[in-house]
Amino acid sequence: MSEFPLLPVPKPARDKRPRGGGGGGSIQTPSRDRQRERLDPVFQRLRDVFDQGRDPVDLRDDPAGIAPERALVFEVAGSIGDFSAAVARIDGLEFLADEELILDPDEDFGVRETRQGRAPGIRDDKPIAGRLYLAMPDVQALRHLLSLWRLFENGQAAPRGFAPWFEVFEHLHALRAWGPEDRIPSETIQYLEEELAAQGDDAVVRVEIELWYAATDAKRRAAKASFERAVAEAEGIIVDQSEIGAIGYIGRLVDLPATEVRRLIDREEVNLAMSYAGFWVIRPDQAARFSVPFTATPLVNLTPSMTIGNCFAPFRRRHVFAAA
Repeated sequence: MSEFPLLPVPKPARDKRPRGGGGGGSIQTPSRDRQRERLDPVFQRLRDVFDQGRDPVDLRDDPAGIAPERALVFEVAGSIGDFSAAVARIDGLEFLADEELILDPDEDFGVRETRQGRAPGIRDDKPIAGRLYLAMPDVQALRHLLSLWRLFENGQAAPRGFAPWFEVFEHLHALRAWGPEDRIPSETIQYLEEELAAQGDDAVVRVEIELWYAATDAKRRAAKASFERAVAEAEGIIVDQSEIGAIGYIGRLVDLPATEVRRLIDREEVNLAMSYAGFWVIRPDQAARFSVPFTATPLVNLTPSMTIGNCFAPFRRRHVFAAA
């Protein structure tokens, strides 16, 4: 038996996502005209770059904007039957993950009022059960996504095989880039502030940083190299690492100096908070440590530098997908 704990990983299986109607009832969505009014500004910068023949890399100048090789967030009211299959229809668009999402009702989205004796409309007392889908686009994928949006906003029919994308546009509450507020959630900021207060000006704070698990070895190597440069520029030290391909996980334990921690608390546009560093989220070290009993199940052997009885392992709640 290995002297280090083993983390059992279930056999991958294709996930069955729930369909439609969040919040316990059917969802009212905006008309196409209203969706065009709401979302066209998001697509306008893409349209300007492509129509003017400019270098799509210019899109990366805006750290909060949609750009190639920057994770896209689709906030959807309800859910899409098989979003990963819709993503697969667009060359260069890579499905990353999805999460549950709760949206507040507003004038555009809400659960329809169906109670007897009530006037038709949106229920303002009922939240909307939605999903947050994440995907990574290249330049070709952004061009294709823009072309589909143009068809949708102009009232045209979906091309054969792309009807699910029109369903996405109909239910799309927001489209944005994965940004610093996503990478550094409020619970992480609270942890960083507490560590600085406890340790003082010379604090060295340990965090878990999870990288996007790209579809190819080449992309994963590039992301890891970019991340290592970002850590070095921040004068941090990578003290441990874990990769578990079976669940699409790449994680690093990193010690960061107080100066960089303060920048992260302020969500400044430093390398570790920027999308090109290639990572998904920063978490408190404590949130990534949990007890794992020794087991003879020969599935995943974690790295030797981990503490006996406590191992650095994925804390993220996510689906596990079978290979396509």
